[in-house]
Amino acid sequence: MNTDYPNLDNLIGCYFHQDWQTEGPTVDIVLENYLKEYSTEYPPLVLAELRALLRRSDAEVEAELDKMGCEYAPEGDNTTYREWLNRIEARLSQEVKSNGE
Repeated sequence: MNTDYPNLDNLIGCYFHQDWQTEGPTVDIVLENYLKEYSTEYPPLVLAELRALLRRSDAEVEAELDKMGCEYAPEGDNTTYREWLNRIEARLSQEVKSNGE
């Protein structure tokens, strides 16, 4: 692991890899699959790391995503990496709140 975001790296590297669409047909379904497969202890950790990453510049965000092995191309969904990560942040935040953390 070559990143300062090990929990986020797990999500990105394991679910948004080269063949990410084998995990689900859309990014939202892929994220839901992740949330079903991991215990409730991980979303808060991923959320904290994601928020830290989002405080960095766009170039730094893309460089970190490359380190994580991210193969999702946001332009295919008419979005940007930052917008995509903000969607993930919103969903993780919702999950953490629903779990009472």
